[in-house]
Amino acid sequence: MPVNWMYTKNLSFNNLLLLERVQISWFEGLPAEAMPAMATALKANPIVAWYLNHKCPPISPWLKKLNVLADPDNNPETIYAAEQQVLKTINDWLVYVVEPNIYDNQPFLEWDDQELTSLVDFEGKEVGRSRTLDGTVQAMMSIME
Repeated sequence: MPVNWMYTKNLSFNNLLLLERVQISWFEGLPAEAMPAMATALKANPIVAWYLNHKCPPISPWLKKLNVLADPDNNPETIYAAEQQVLKTINDWLVYVVEPNIYDNQPFLEWDDQELTSLVDFEGKEVGRSRTLDGTVQAMMSIME
């Protein structure tokens, strides 16, 4: 069920090229009603299909099975409708890479400082950082007094 966090009408299907391996691995779990649309959209976007296959090889068998569900009609309206159905279905995956500010403003991400301050007394303490020998900065896991 789409979450509708962002408007997908102006998104290119090529935005799937921004997904990470773990997100790509989730495609096999898409709702059954989204599979024909995914097949049609991938048939019309072979670069995206190639990317998904090479970025996450474990889904290769699924991609091959998906081919038979593709609409044989190469009608641009049919393809666009299929792309939109996929983009809406994975709206919550894409928002993270396309419109991260929308993701960051989701209510479930609101932070309650008391979740930490009830566990540890931070009075008079600060969380520190240190530089490693190669110059990178790493957060220290301990609390310095």
